[in-house]
Amino acid sequence: MTRRFISELRVSPGAQDELWAHGLTEDDALEVSWDKPVFRRDKVDGRNKMIGRNEGGEILTIVIEWSDTPGVCDVVTGWASSRGERTEWQKEQPKGSK
Repeated sequence: MTRRFISELRVSPGAQDELWAHGLTEDDALEVSWDKPVFRRDKVDGRNKMIGRNEGGEILTIVIEWSDTPGVCDVVTGWASSRGERTEWQKEQPKGSK
């Protein structure tokens, strides 16, 4: 996994619908982007996943697509992270972090 910097996270109405279908909100996606998320490339469809915590402490996976502008990406969908995704996120946390 690598860390990246997001300067702008765009959430279209369609992406909002996708998030809502998984019990998440636009705010959840924004909160994950603010809290030093980790990124990995999905092995199946090649999309980028941003894994991190929202302000409620939940570890979430947000699927994003990077735009041509550095630091700008679009939300595609998201969900509560699987056990494997949570493990990948935890591996990237500084020692002593919860």
